[in-house]
Amino acid sequence: MAVNLGSPYYGVAHWLDERDGLLAAALYSVADRSWYLKVGTLNAGGTSYTMSSAVLLVASAHNSASILRRRDGVWEFQYVALDGTVTKLTCRSLSGSGVGTWS
Repeated sequence: MAVNLGSPYYGVAHWLDERDGLLAAALYSVADRSWYLKVGTLNAGGTSYTMSSAVLLVASAHNSASILRRRDGVWEFQYVALDGTVTKLTCRSLSGSGVGTWS
């Protein structure tokens, strides 16, 4: 199924969690060199997603990243900072609106 993530994003890292139907899409903006997060919630019929608005995830980074959800339910986002450092953030509770506490 195709999902429209909008523009003007260049890089995309995504993860679909089949346990609860959440689709997390990390989107890179070349204009401000930042990563944004959109979360999709699967409809009851399982035929389409409702995507949240973009929420700033990381400012000032390169366009190399990954996102996943571990078996224990914790979300992980790894990215390359502008100084070349690989950084990992985790989030224990991510809502369908894209809001969560990343640390």
